[in-house]
Amino acid sequence: MTPRIGLCFCHGWGFDPDFWEPLLPSFSDYPILRWNLGYFGEKSQPLPDSSADRWIAIGHSVGFRKLMESPVDWAGVVCIQGFYDFLGSEPRMRKIRQRSLQKMTADWIQNRNLVLQGFYETCGIPSTNSLHLPPSWNALEVDLQALVTPSRLTFPLTSPHRVLGSRDDLVVPPSLMESEWGLEKITWSEKGGHALGFFESDFVSETIHSLICEVRENRHL
Repeated sequence: MTPRIGLCFCHGWGFDPDFWEPLLPSFSDYPILRWNLGYFGEKSQPLPDSSADRWIAIGHSVGFRKLMESPVDWAGVVCIQGFYDFLGSEPRMRKIRQRSLQKMTADWIQNRNLVLQGFYETCGIPSTNSLHLPPSWNALEVDLQALVTPSRLTFPLTSPHRVLGSRDDLVVPPSLMESEWGLEKITWSEKGGHALGFFESDFVSETIHSLICEVRENRHL
């Protein structure tokens, strides 16, 4: 019997579950869970249920790390511009990114609205009009500060997975993606900023569909 596949999506820092709206029409036949990390609206991280036999985690940026830190034994993972260590392992890059994060954290105290808007612009998104609810500044600040600490949990690279990066990503640049994953593991988009799932939904949906096929056919799961 063909296993039924479910998809669990988790957005990145500064976004909400609506980040995935451009992708969802491609997966109308699948059980869907969308985590809300609580930056806008109520925090909600529902765990997979019996509506599917196997669940695939799909995480953008820090959302990937959140999914990996959950207790779920995922059958497959799509990492979209995600990381375990936001600062990276290469010493020179780590020092530069650490200074940048420290400045962002310091500026947050002075004008958090300006920092958040600057982040969206760096992502390639000029407006936040789609975020209708007021931000939860505490949730945003807690997860911003948590970026200095690497995650201790990893997804086994022998298990079905895909890693997507964008060549023009200024938040999680190609150098960081390569240090985290290795060049041969990453499938690149030439554009998309730090919002691949939003701007390059066809590219991302094709990748997810290819992983669904692999997970469905994997008899060892």
